[in-house]
Amino acid sequence: MNDENKELPVTATANGAGQSTPASAQDLLHVIIANLPVALYIAQDGKFALVSPAFERISGYSQAELLGMDSLQIVHPEDRAMVRENARKMLKGDLHEAYGFRIVTRSGKPRWVMENVASVQYQGRRATLGNYMDITEHKQAEDAIGREKDFTAGLLKGLNVGVCVADETGRQVMVNDELCRMTGFTQEELLGQKPPFSYWAEEAQAETFKAFEATFRGAEGEYELVFRKKSGERFTALVTPRQTTDPEGRTIFFATIRDITARRRMEEQLRQAAQEWRTTFDSITDFVSVQDRDCRIVRANRALADALHMRPAELVGRNCWEVIHGRSGPICDCPHLETIRTGRVASLETFEPRFGMHINVTTSPIFDEKGQVLGTVHIVKDITERKKAEEAVRRAHEFQATVLNATNDAVSLIDTSDYRILGVNHAFLKQHEVKETEVIGKKCYEVIHHWSEPCDRMGEVCPLLDAVVKGEPAITRHVHHNSHSEPVYVEVAAFPVKDEQGKVVQVVHVSRDVTERHRADEIFRTVADSSPIGILIIQEGIIKYINPLAARVLGWTQAEVIGMTAASLIHPEDREMERQNAIRALKGESVPPYDFRVITRNGDVKWVVEKLAPIRHEGERATLTSLMDVTELKLADKVLRDYAEKLRLIFDCVPDGIAVTDMAMNITEVNDATVRMYGGTDKGELIGRNAFNLIAEKDHAVAENGVRTTLERGYSGRIALSILRKDSSQLPVELSASVLRDGSFKPIGFVGVIEDVSERKAIEEQLMIADRLASIGELASGVAHELNNPLTSVIGFSQLIMEKEAPDNIRQEIEIIAREAQRAAQVVKNLLTFARKHAPSRQPTNINTIIEKVLEIRAYEQKVSNITVVTHLSLDLPALMVDDFQVQQVFFNIVINAEYFMIEAHGRGTLTITTERDRRFVRAYFADDGPGIAPGNLEHIFDPFFTTKGIGKGTGLGLSICHGIVTSHGGRIYAESEPGKGATFIVELPIGEE
Repeated sequence: MNDENKELPVTATANGAGQSTPASAQDLLHVIIANLPVALYIAQDGKFALVSPAFERISGYSQAELLGMDSLQIVHPEDRAMVRENARKMLKGDLHEAYGFRIVTRSGKPRWVMENVASVQYQGRRATLGNYMDITEHKQAEDAIGREKDFTAGLLKGLNVGVCVADETGRQVMVNDELCRMTGFTQEELLGQKPPFSYWAEEAQAETFKAFEATFRGAEGEYELVFRKKSGERFTALVTPRQTTDPEGRTIFFATIRDITARRRMEEQLRQAAQEWRTTFDSITDFVSVQDRDCRIVRANRALADALHMRPAELVGRNCWEVIHGRSGPICDCPHLETIRTGRVASLETFEPRFGMHINVTTSPIFDEKGQVLGTVHIVKDITERKKAEEAVRRAHEFQATVLNATNDAVSLIDTSDYRILGVNHAFLKQHEVKETEVIGKKCYEVIHHWSEPCDRMGEVCPLLDAVVKGEPAITRHVHHNSHSEPVYVEVAAFPVKDEQGKVVQVVHVSRDVTERHRADEIFRTVADSSPIGILIIQEGIIKYINPLAARVLGWTQAEVIGMTAASLIHPEDREMERQNAIRALKGESVPPYDFRVITRNGDVKWVVEKLAPIRHEGERATLTSLMDVTELKLADKVLRDYAEKLRLIFDCVPDGIAVTDMAMNITEVNDATVRMYGGTDKGELIGRNAFNLIAEKDHAVAENGVRTTLERGYSGRIALSILRKDSSQLPVELSASVLRDGSFKPIGFVGVIEDVSERKAIEEQLMIADRLASIGELASGVAHELNNPLTSVIGFSQLIMEKEAPDNIRQEIEIIAREAQRAAQVVKNLLTFARKHAPSRQPTNINTIIEKVLEIRAYEQKVSNITVVTHLSLDLPALMVDDFQVQQVFFNIVINAEYFMIEAHGRGTLTITTERDRRFVRAYFADDGPGIAPGNLEHIFDPFFTTKGIGKGTGLGLSICHGIVTSHGGRIYAESEPGKGATFIVELPIGEE
């Protein structure tokens, strides 16, 4: 109990004096502070003395960091003066509303808060109690809304897409400047138009109408449509139509139209560029892959996949060390990891057992827009040959003599300064039939050609001089003569040897006896030059030989083609396929003949069929290619395919159904119209079924007779029958069938053309009903005129008798005669109305007035029949242009019918009449609590002479006449009912109709 006198940690100074709080209240206060959703703090001498957990969460600082901190330190520097001033005003009572400002959290991010401050006593001293409410999200939402408003205003002001707006009739009521610029039409030319609009292309009007009508039905979507400019130029547009309402509640149709012609062209160019890039990527013979930071393969070229006996897609997502090196982790000195670490190109040379080759691995960094390394381009080059060459150089001195003496080629080393022979091998001595002592130190032209002058002075091409001048190997052919004066054909190659300054000081002269090969070449060329098939020899992708026929196919001369790359003559899309086939052929695999496209000298594309065979040419691997021009065959094949496609399109576009069967009447083909008639969605639902199973059983005999007639005559004529649809309903059709024959005129099936005649039959039935109604009308008119005269006499004379004095019993009988005659006259009048002999006279009328007049006339009958009438008549109904007499007749009929059925059902009833208006109609509801209308009768209640009343209690003309009157006013009358729950008749009359 002693704690009751302890000072409350926080005491408001509303009366200027501190108040004490019990310990339980103090504990409760700490609990409240700890759980407050707003951030609470107490500052003394401008520094934080107490902060709530919520304050720590908002600021990001811990309690230890905040206590003792200057309270303005976390306020954004730009807002500190404002916060200091507002706090001063609020403590003085000059500011009563919370104010917003920015704080800077511990992470450096600004946040918006709303603050209230108050003066309090804390631990016996004056302090400031403040609370923060985080309103960052609210401010962001306000900023977003502001940006959205600015964006929308700017967008509407400078919209770069065409916009058109049409009213509910389809009339164009607004177009923007961009649409006018896009189409070349002015606003004056477009406004007020109804579909088709001037910018609809004629050839695409059906498709455009379809999109337009779908939008009118409330559908949404995007359509690519072809439009026309005023100049006649066509362009492709992306159209996005929407149905909405204007501020007045009227339905409007809004469409944006974006010219995407250039975009489509660019997409095609991008597609082609991507294809060329993919072809180039896969054409690289080095092993290339793209890897992410974690050494996972993102993309691999075909060369790498082939080397690993996998497909490129199978490599994606796998670690390079697993698929390339067969390891469970990165290799030592991995260049990929070096590039990821440094952002620079890295390389490594190693022997890779997986490939069985020495490789050079180079990794190049791939950066993102912030300069961070995302991954690397990983290129693996086969340097086995280079390694072998280096090894060969290292061992050259060890086996040079052995190699030179083991070769069959004549090799000599010649000094370029004076043509002296410095060394020769055994083959040289044997070829020239000399001894080594007879050669060394002698001039090469003296020993080889037995000339006294160098070759160039004798009019011959000297490969030695060529190698000296160009600094590169030179090759030529010579004809020597042996000791027997026989010609010896040799192939001479001169290889320059340079000093440290790059000067050619010696030449290695290699001479090969190619006499036998020369003879074989002459035979080959003789055969190839006269061959009716194109022949090429390709080595390392270079054309080494081409015969005249192949050169003519390609449009080049033989001389022009020799030395060209074979790939340059192949269509880009077929190069990879040709490359793979060449690789297979060189590996010794059997490659069947295949066709591809070549590009001729003038740019034409030709189709050729090619057969590859591996050969040795000049001692190296090569492919012998034989090809045949099949362009005309391809064109003929395309014509046939196009013709077949046109026939298929015509087959599917015919509006009548077409079905093809075999001789057993099993369906083998149908067109789209037949599927629609069946009510299906796919041809597969019909193909394979027997046609007789789709014909109504009652028409099987007719169908069988039609089959016999078709076989006898070749055609059936028109056969009327019904087919069974998917939902088991029957569809009336007319069928014409013909016999389908093969090339030998043998019958192989039937072709049937099916015409849907359901619509025609419905129209015929409507015409019969209309004709019958017209006859009834004429009959009713005649009967009415014949009865009018005697009824007039009966009514007139009965009234005269009632005016005279007569006994009561006679007077009562005369009154009955007069009343019944009046009833008969009313029937005659109804007949005349039904026969449309009454000329309507319309004037502005409020239908509430007509309803009140009808109720006034029927008030007595309703009272004595215990009928209660409840009305809810709208006070804002406009005057309608109607025939007062005719509309009154409609309401009379409805009210009298309701009274009759309520009295028949339970001798009393309640009739509720309601009127209302919407945008286009005034609507009147007449709801009774009678027995209701049976569902089977609901669709016939407006038919002439249809009645559910007892005999003598109704003619069946009343509601039929009502229907005619309402329809003639441009309105609609219909009924809604549930048996046992009464019936409601609704009359709709249009606003503004003349």
